Amino acid sequence: MHHQINKKFTVSPYLLSFIIYSSVIDAGMMYFQRDLVQDAGYDAWLSILIAAAAVHLIIWMIYKILSSSNQADTTIVSINRRYFGKIVGTCFNLAIALYFSFGAFCTFRTYLEVVQVWIFPYMQMMPLTLVALVLIYYTVSGGFRTVTGLSFWATCSIFLFIAPLTLMVIPYLHPQNMLPAFNHSTVQILKSTETMFPHFLGFEVLLVMYPFIEQQAKSQKWAHFSIVIAIGMYMLVALVAFMYYSEGQIIHTIWPTLNMISIVEFPLMQRVEYIIISIWFVKMLANISLGLWSATHSLKLSIRANPHLSLIIILVLFIAGQLIVKDHERLQITNSFYGLTGIYFTAVFIPVMLIVTRFKKGKGSR
Repeated sequence: MHHQINKKFTVSPYLLSFIIYSSVIDAGMMYFQRDLVQDAGYDAWLSILIAAAAVHLIIWMIYKILSSSNQADTTIVSINRRYFGKIVGTCFNLAIALYFSFGAFCTFRTYLEVVQVWIFPYMQMMPLTLVALVLIYYTVSGGFRTVTGLSFWATCSIFLFIAPLTLMVIPYLHPQNMLPAFNHSTVQILKSTETMFPHFLGFEVLLVMYPFIEQQAKSQKWAHFSIVIAIGMYMLVALVAFMYYSEGQIIHTIWPTLNMISIVEFPLMQRVEYIIISIWFVKMLANISLGLWSATHSLKLSIRANPHLSLIIILVLFIAGQLIVKDHERLQITNSFYGLTGIYFTAVFIPVMLIVTRFKKGKGSR
């Protein structure tokens, strides 16, 4: 059954760039350099480009899949039901909703660890957790336009604060750290790419948000544009960190970006990283809200679950998850599992869906 999305719930195509950018840039920006150099050293900047190229290709696939039915309200939920039937399709849809929720939890838990390590090392995190969950509930329950508006401000916060502070580290850089260049094998670069790709996860929210974008065909360029900007941000932060730290230093630094920015000083402001972490909360709130809105909307379309009730249940599970994932080692395992799941979902499931779409379309035209 198809129903037209009310125009008051939709947003202009160019706003998709803020949505995709906010979903892609997450807490991993604070530590991804350390993981990236494990296999390819400082040639790992090539991995950023390769991973980004893969993301562009998958976004193209998503648009091909979603536009195949010529229905403005098409989502991955309706496509799964159409292709696989009610029972199997519903199982796929529930798994996708769980995937979006899991991604939001990983971002949520990673940010809380940053706050605990850098700002409140001796504070019990449950009060802060509850405050954050209330803000998340308020944002997600406000609807798609509220989440989009928050994504806009989150994107602005990155360019107004994070990027300038990163550039202020330039006087302390050592470009010779990048030499010798191109001294790693193709296999090592590809292993590093596998490590980098999960940091681009989040763009798949497009599978659910597609009907809420006006002039959907014209919005594709904005989706690709946001990935280009994300590449620029990741590349900037990575190259600055590579030239700031030696390889031996960066491998033993858990939060390279925060450690690097902490050397910047302003009058009357000694701990700049406190300000950055606080501002970053807006970015994290947008990222988490995008994932949870996608999850609750998928549940609504799939099993007619009340979005507010399902959101409350997910947030309660967040609290339970935080009690389980209570140290850095468990968080690393959780994030690694999410990254592996995201690779299978985006790099395997979506291409398979494109093949099925082509087959169904070709079969229908006979």
